[in-house]
Amino acid sequence: MSEKLKPAGYEYMNLDCGYSTKRRDAEGNLVVNLTQYPHGMPWLGNTIHNLGLKFGMYAGQGISQCCSKIDPDATDGSEGYYEKDASLFESERRLLEV
Repeated sequence: MSEKLKPAGYEYMNLDCGYSTKRRDAEGNLVVNLTQYPHGMPWLGNTIHNLGLKFGMYAGQGISQCCSKIDPDATDGSEGYYEKDASLFESERRLLEV
């Protein structure tokens, strides 16, 4: 995929919502869907970096992310968890082999 993206001018590969289980753990942390992403986000980011692209991801600002709107019990949005989510993204960013 990167062989076609880079020559076409793409620099980033951004992961849209859908990477979580749609739930937070008992401490309120986002939980990555390990069925879809068995190696976790740092591994995925490193893999994308090794393809010569930059990696991005985000969380929705409401109660749930846009992909989780069909699940009325979803709690994977950042509302009330902004600092916690920012800390999580920063800690995972530090695991990337930059």
